[in-house]
Amino acid sequence: MAKNIEKTALILHGWPQPVEAGSINYPYLEYFQSKGYTVFAPKLFTKDFVLKEPDAKKYIENLLGGKKPDVIVGISLGGLLLPKIAKDYPNAKLVFIASDPKIQPESVGFKSVLHLAKNKNFLKLLNLIK
Repeated sequence: MAKNIEKTALILHGWPQPVEAGSINYPYLEYFQSKGYTVFAPKLFTKDFVLKEPDAKKYIENLLGGKKPDVIVGISLGGLLLPKIAKDYPNAKLVFIASDPKIQPESVGFKSVLHLAKNKNFLKLLNLIK
């Protein structure tokens, strides 16, 4: 008879988006839950929580309540914290996600520069000039 082994995932979100229903990071939470993981997703960037490495480690350790994560996911700024947390959980698999690379500029000038950067001919010209 196969044992039902509880799997644990720790998700360290980026700034300022926590991992909760309705957030842009919610698909990660949903994915791990659908695979049978118990998911811990601490809210790291709030006005009440100043993110300092020792405090974050203590906070996460308390949240986990003695469980050791099988997977630690660091999303964007959470990925910068991930290596510091991972030291305490050497058997965990690590996933770094550079999330939301989409830029939504407000200024017309910035939009124009982005448009030019997508143009292959313009990039060839810049390379030639270089």
